[in-house]
Amino acid sequence: MYLRIKDRYHGCRLAEYGFKGHRLVVLENRVIRASVLATKGADIMELRYKPMDLDVLWHSPQNIRIFPPGQFIASTPLDWPEVGMHRGNLMDFLVAGWFESLPNGDFPCVYRGAQLGQHGEVALLPWEVEVLRDTPDEVAVRFSVRAQRTPFLLERTMILRGEDPVLYMEERLVNTGAVDMPYSWGHHPGFGAPFIEEGCLIDLPPCTMWTMPRSDRRYPDNNRFPREAEAAWPWFRRTDGSKVSVAEIPSPEVKTNDVVGYRDLSAGWGAVRNPRLPLGVGLRWDLDVFPYAWSWLSYNGWQDYPYWGNMRIVTIQPFSVPHMPLPEAEKRGLAPHLGPGQSIKASLDAVFFTEKARVVGFEGKQPLFE
Repeated sequence: MYLRIKDRYHGCRLAEYGFKGHRLVVLENRVIRASVLATKGADIMELRYKPMDLDVLWHSPQNIRIFPPGQFIASTPLDWPEVGMHRGNLMDFLVAGWFESLPNGDFPCVYRGAQLGQHGEVALLPWEVEVLRDTPDEVAVRFSVRAQRTPFLLERTMILRGEDPVLYMEERLVNTGAVDMPYSWGHHPGFGAPFIEEGCLIDLPPCTMWTMPRSDRRYPDNNRFPREAEAAWPWFRRTDGSKVSVAEIPSPEVKTNDVVGYRDLSAGWGAVRNPRLPLGVGLRWDLDVFPYAWSWLSYNGWQDYPYWGNMRIVTIQPFSVPHMPLPEAEKRGLAPHLGPGQSIKASLDAVFFTEKARVVGFEGKQPLFE
């Protein structure tokens, strides 16, 4: 069933399309076009800055996998025999952009009998769609999903207003079960070419960086930084002893694949900018809900399945837990909990800006510059 959308061709507006067997919902104002794949995770698969006609999000080279799961038959399960772990199906259908992760993060795990694949459940489920407002000055759409193996309900309301260069997102997470539940909840916005290129920069508030444990063998070893290392943002010591700024995006010729975590953030924000264009995207989030962040910084360094050396992605991922499996986060007292019937609200906004200068903070929804 299609949404009941008003016919309007100027100002804020909504549209719905059939796209490669999926349901695509498009929100648009004078500055931003955001396309959401409702039938697959409510993935934001387009975040376009209209004055430059530039989609800043990453798109997988294996884009054919966008077809619905029912039309894809895997030859074998996606396992990691070398680490004795079942990965799940995320990688077969990770095609673009920005998705949510719940109830666990990057690590597949088993929690109280529920097998949870990489980045959890909601990124592979179809979401419900409801139009809340549809006027020339504002559009608001609520996307919602009930997890299948865990008792969570997640709602995300996406809002565009007038000429505002901000995509507003208001969220609510509910434990619909009768038992206390821990969770690992986060966002995975991925930025890619042509927005991402050599010379781009990442801005973060003061924080502590750390790298993956030595026992984690899921990622290629061609990363620039030693495992189980810590440093203050943005300087990290490489495996060869030299220092490099994580804030600086290098040439894809470096062929590296890094995963970096951030804790002790002084504020909940981050930004990626391309001074050459100039164009940047700032993210602002509730630090009390997402006190950690992760970055996946792959510069053509993933040489095996599924990217085969053809992937450049930069992420800033606000998360509720550090980069570890949900059971470990719970055991260490780092996973937040929701009791039976409890809920929590959060906001996360993405704002475009055309300043070349470094972002040093946010005032309300707007970035502040050096």
